[in-house]
Amino acid sequence: MHLISTDNPADRFIEALGPEMAKRWYWELKEGKQLRLRQALKRQKQIAVKNAKAEHVGINGVGQCMMRMDRELYHLLGKEWGYDVFRDEKELMKLLRDNHDLNLKPTYKAKAQITHPGLPFATTSTAA
Repeated sequence: MHLISTDNPADRFIEALGPEMAKRWYWELKEGKQLRLRQALKRQKQIAVKNAKAEHVGINGVGQCMMRMDRELYHLLGKEWGYDVFRDEKELMKLLRDNHDLNLKPTYKAKAQITHPGLPFATTSTAA
């Protein structure tokens, strides 16, 4: 009598999938990376819709927002490709070119209205 059964369902499963696919399946089950990626991409599409509808105001000297990315998507891509992708301008331009949901093409209002809760009036200035 054997203490370890050779008719173990897990062993049959690994044998049917092959060792490499079984490892991938196990890590996916453990980490849920594909599910998190799909959810992050869905949220990214919602962000892209909001970006397309919103009017933005440019402020001189602050810089330009080039993209808006879901936090989970940022970390999944950073872990997969390395966070240096987001620091390298050429790689960032390729990422923006190939993924339109990340790209932010802002529409600017003609004037910016800046209000302060302590002021009884609004100060209006022109945006660049």
